[in-house]
Amino acid sequence: MVLAVVIPLVSLGMTLINYRNNVQVKLDGFRQMLQTLDATYLYKLVHENERQLEVLGNSLDKELLASGGSAITSSWRAAHRIKMDEHFLYFYHLGSGRLESYPQWVPPLGFEPEQRPWFGLLEDEGKQQGWVGPYTQYGTDRRVLTLVRRIDAPDGHPIGLLMADLPLDGVQQSLERALGSQVGSLYLTDTRRNRMIAAVHPEWLQNLTGQEIDCEETLSWLYHGVALTHRLPYVDWELGIYLPPHLFRQVLIEVLALVLLPALLLLLVVGLRLRSLLRIFKMEIGLVQERLCSLGERRGEHAHRENWFVSKSLGTLEQLEISYQEHKRALRIDALTGIFNRRAFDEDRFKLAKRNEPFTMVLIDVDHFKQINDSFGHQFGDMVLRRIGDALERKLGFPHVYRIGGDEFAALLLSGRQQIEEQLAKLQQEIQAQRWREGECRVSLSMGVAMNGLGDSQQFERADEALYRSKAAGRDCWHFAE
Repeated sequence: MVLAVVIPLVSLGMTLINYRNNVQVKLDGFRQMLQTLDATYLYKLVHENERQLEVLGNSLDKELLASGGSAITSSWRAAHRIKMDEHFLYFYHLGSGRLESYPQWVPPLGFEPEQRPWFGLLEDEGKQQGWVGPYTQYGTDRRVLTLVRRIDAPDGHPIGLLMADLPLDGVQQSLERALGSQVGSLYLTDTRRNRMIAAVHPEWLQNLTGQEIDCEETLSWLYHGVALTHRLPYVDWELGIYLPPHLFRQVLIEVLALVLLPALLLLLVVGLRLRSLLRIFKMEIGLVQERLCSLGERRGEHAHRENWFVSKSLGTLEQLEISYQEHKRALRIDALTGIFNRRAFDEDRFKLAKRNEPFTMVLIDVDHFKQINDSFGHQFGDMVLRRIGDALERKLGFPHVYRIGGDEFAALLLSGRQQIEEQLAKLQQEIQAQRWREGECRVSLSMGVAMNGLGDSQQFERADEALYRSKAAGRDCWHFAE
């Protein structure tokens, strides 16, 4: 039993250690993935755009631009080839408000440069170059980033803006390839503007609250997941990955499967040593359960067996059963007549109705019983009721007769109509033949009979109606309900 306690505790400790180690290995792998994505793609992507803009900037004739000349030269074609994706190069003339592009793009009617996101760089005097976006390209649903450089005249006044687009389709595809089939979200954010640039499975990011998740807190992995981030030192961007909680729950399940198997084998050895004792204990508990389930019924042969653990409990149950039977019988027996009472009558007729078993109800009244009480006293009246109860028990059978009121009796019979008529006739003959010490006393019965069809919920009312017909017909008779 000590081993049964120690083995689960040791297994739990081993599970936590292995789980933490396995998770740390996974987290190290994801950190390496972020660093690799930075070194092999994002660094190249950013510097490729910066180099492209530098080539274009060096090719500009600022004096020509100041006089309203075109910014596009033959070098723009070569600069456009630095990047292999589909993108545009722009120059915005501040003086004329003209926008030149390569490849050529004609601004549609209603295009207002002052409303575009990159126009804001002109208002930021302290910044010469920076990334703008992401934003939706004008007239399309394509999202882009734009690297913008402000071009100043020799006297320091701004001439215009030189821009190179970075379509986000390629960035999105690169993030998707890097994440592969892993569960989670890989995302790139602009930390300076707190804006999402691109994300794979952004729906997972709804679990992030804006507060950094502690990657060293073991329990938080199972409830909150883990968010790993990697800042790009050459630009105000941050590469991150969010791993949802169920990923770590799966790791925990795998570790449990590995650790619990040997623990279960050890517990099996311990269990074999306890098997004999447990079988005996289980069998004796089964005896107690059986007695509890059959409480109120007759005891089985197992009641007097010797038991190791539950002898006292079985003895208590036996005394409880005896007391239960006594109280149950007392609750169903009429104290005066010794036959069943109204409680038993209601219980028995509902049981018969529930079993869909047809039966006949007979309601019986003692004729002029109040006059008997008034004339001869209540003690004599009680004796009359007892003798009527005895007669009912003899002629109709003890299990079928009930006293349901002061001078009101009833019977629930399973016989056919002809047999019932014979029984009632014999009952009346016996009551009429009764002799009393008070010679002038005469006792008779009025009865109403209702045969029961299945599902008859009005049987009591029909029998009561037949009883009143018997009284109206002169009493000392019976009538069947129509």
